[in-house]
Amino acid sequence: MTVFQKVLNLAILGALLGGTLFLTFFSKPFQQERSETILIVGLDDAAGLPDTILLVALPPQGGAPRVLSIPRDTLMAMGTTGADRINHAWARGGEAGLKGVLGRLADIEIDRYIVISMSDLVGLVDRLGGVLVDVPTAMTYTDEAGGVKIDLGAGPQTLDGEGAVAFARFRGDALGDIGRVSRQQMLGHALLVAFKNATLPTQWNAARTLLTDAKTDIQFEEALVMIFRTRGERPLTEILPGWFHEYDPYWHPDMTKLNLWLRDALGANSP
Repeated sequence: MTVFQKVLNLAILGALLGGTLFLTFFSKPFQQERSETILIVGLDDAAGLPDTILLVALPPQGGAPRVLSIPRDTLMAMGTTGADRINHAWARGGEAGLKGVLGRLADIEIDRYIVISMSDLVGLVDRLGGVLVDVPTAMTYTDEAGGVKIDLGAGPQTLDGEGAVAFARFRGDALGDIGRVSRQQMLGHALLVAFKNATLPTQWNAARTLLTDAKTDIQFEEALVMIFRTRGERPLTEILPGWFHEYDPYWHPDMTKLNLWLRDALGANSP
């Protein structure tokens, strides 16, 4: 048994004991010189393009991660081919294409990535026994061509996997993509609550199955360390600062505010 495996076993024991002091001690050997960045992509199975793009920054000292939601309609430079929506960078190179446009946008270095399909999300929610969400308004939408049917009533309710995906995909309000991003953040919080309240075997099975089914360069042991480093603190979520112009359908990034977010989230020693 390697030293890492021994430490990992102690970490699991700490989770069983539920000791905050133990988790704080455990996280110290894994502190980073700068925030560790993770690109999370939610892939639309039908369209084959990202429906959700998240940049997560795990602070070097541990604690609450910073999460930046990037609207899929964000206008990005695509190298020599002009500008387009950020999710179209996926068609030009998958996760490498997204990393490329983020690097050109603000010199953002991505350490790890995970690509989660809609079917992966359905399975995760169902394995956790559903998620409790307060649906802000009734949501009804049908797209026969795209195979999308959404019919959710307003109010607090436990959504199964299919219902959670429908909640995350709905765009039929005045805010369009920005409203959908806000609902995706709500779903993310609900998932974390469901995971935290689940039994340890359920947590273990849900995390291992997700990492097995999804496309990622994160190992299961690494994921456990990342979870421990958050110390169970609620993520700080924001939407990429920007605005819509009246004459085009794109979300235009506010680079001044984005650079401030990157400075705060990635730390003074970030590249």
